[in-house]
Amino acid sequence: MATLTAEQAARLLDAIRHQRVYWPVLIALATGMRRGEILALRWRNVDLDGGSLRVVESLEQTKAGLRFKPPKSGKGRAVTLPGYATEELRRRKREQARNCCASVSDKGLIPCSALGPMASRCRPAA
Repeated sequence: MATLTAEQAARLLDAIRHQRVYWPVLIALATGMRRGEILALRWRNVDLDGGSLRVVESLEQTKAGLRFKPPKSGKGRAVTLPGYATEELRRRKREQARNCCASVSDKGLIPCSALGPMASRCRPAA
């Protein structure tokens, strides 16, 4: 697997800025999180003031549908967010409050759009 330089990552984010995949890609580039962890990321696990987040669950697709499960390691972990990611997530939270979920609850998933979330509902029951 190839690693992107900072310049390549910036160009990629610029190229996809207005696409639905922007948010998961931004988080992946900033943190190295796995796809299922990113799709299960909820606002209650993000500390924008402290510039960090907690990985506490993952989302997987099964034959029966989507399900939340513990992360691959079986334990949660803390991840530090770089400044640019923290500022972009602040913008994302405002955007969701305005367009997607009317009021962003702590249970709300970050990768959500006005068309619906990337993989499930904006406000999952769990």
